[in-house]
Amino acid sequence: RSHILRRLLSQGFYEPQLVQLFLSHLTPDRDVVDVGANVGFFSVLAAKRLTTGRVLAAEPTTAAFSRLSQNVTINDVETKVILYNGLVSNETSLATLDIVPGREEYSSMGGIVHPSVVGQAVQTETVQARPLDSLVAENGLRPAVIKVDVEGAEGMVFEGAQQTLRDYRPVVLSEFSRPLLARNGSSPEAINALFDRCGYDVHNPFDRSASAGAIDFDEIIAIPRPA
Repeated sequence: RSHILRRLLSQGFYEPQLVQLFLSHLTPDRDVVDVGANVGFFSVLAAKRLTTGRVLAAEPTTAAFSRLSQNVTINDVETKVILYNGLVSNETSLATLDIVPGREEYSSMGGIVHPSVVGQAVQTETVQARPLDSLVAENGLRPAVIKVDVEGAEGMVFEGAQQTLRDYRPVVLSEFSRPLLARNGSSPEAINALFDRCGYDVHNPFDRSASAGAIDFDEIIAIPRPA
């Protein structure tokens, strides 16, 4: 039922431009954080390219996390991947997650609003939520790249990652959806301001002439400014 799987089976690839951008910023001896890892497409890809670096793969939904764990094992990267079954947010708490079974890639804290699954049957799960700063510190990570795909909860992820951004200066790749962010009390402008305070420049990675968040469903890259 997964739309991601259907695209892989029918096309033989998944988001090739984003994949190449992601790979271009990997540093083999530095770490990667994959927030909203789903079944591990980017986590496994990164783990196979790293030498001494590790991947923190965060996925809150039970079904997708099970497949993520299986994929890490099947691809023989268990020693390089740290699995976290929970949300990455701005505080340590319990949170309620809305899920469309079989299409966990659209799971959201702010209700299911993605147009691909609006109106479909929804289940809820109660999951652990923790700030990225605490996960990075706990696991002794030095991330060079952070990828975020959390269906509108990006504002909370970045609020809880400001120490990591300031200390390790990772490149950040993220989805950026104005309607999804609004459901979680955030906006492209608020996130752009947070990155600016942390010493980052934000733009659309595929169209530098477009302002980040100019369209409803977008991608951004946040690059640390030189010290």
